[in-house]
Amino acid sequence: MTEWSDGRLDEFAQRIDERFDRAEERADDRFSEVNRRFDDVGRRFEEVNGRFNHVDREFARVHDRLDDLVKVMIGGVIALTGAVLAGFAALVVLFATQF
Repeated sequence: MTEWSDGRLDEFAQRIDERFDRAEERADDRFSEVNRRFDDVGRRFEEVNGRFNHVDREFARVHDRLDDLVKVMIGGVIALTGAVLAGFAALVVLFATQF
């Protein structure tokens, strides 16, 4: 069996400390990478949010245009109804005066 002297124990402790230091550096590097990726994800969500805002504005424009179209169509229906009623009234007057 190998005996553990103070020198060997000190060397062993130093190697353990070095390994923990390397592990800590690797962990820091990995956390830095994760943070960078989260920053990228956050930036992408901001881009997507901007695109959704643009789509919302476009839908609002389409909605306004459809509202205007409905108003024009209602006006057209009222005008056509008035013209048809005036035509029937003219025919009634024409027939009434001829007979």
